[in-house]
Amino acid sequence: MKTQFLSVLLMLVFSAAAFGWGGEVTTPSIGCRADLAEEQKKKLERIFDYMQDDLKFIKGMFVNEYTQQQFGGSSAQVAHFIDLLKGAGLWKVQVGFHDLGNQNVAFNTGQTSPDSVSITVNSGREDFLLKDFARHLPAPETAKDAVPKLLDIFGKMRD
Repeated sequence: MKTQFLSVLLMLVFSAAAFGWGGEVTTPSIGCRADLAEEQKKKLERIFDYMQDDLKFIKGMFVNEYTQQQFGGSSAQVAHFIDLLKGAGLWKVQVGFHDLGNQNVAFNTGQTSPDSVSITVNSGREDFLLKDFARHLPAPETAKDAVPKLLDIFGKMRD
């Protein structure tokens, strides 16, 4: 019993959070490069203002360089936030959809570098419709684009 207690205690003492490598994010933020032009700084300020004033920050966490945050808001607010991020030209913005299981969460942000941001929209929200995010969906492939991919797939299957 003492060995189990000591093992648990050591795991807690030597955890990433104990050394400052992980923890809670208490205010909404987004990382970016430091060498921004004046116009880019203005766009970044508008994004920060929108995050704080128009979206509902729920919670966030970080582990080493990975940061994840949860926000509440309407589908129109989420779509506008994505537009702001893409329009700033500071990040490669990836948009995905996943049932996050919590109706209060509108979307998550995830970031591992100052050059890219991933947005996961809560597809499980009853008030969110796919059409609300149509402009952020990838364009469908044409047959002209799909044929070379299919030939490549079939070629790999034969090998």
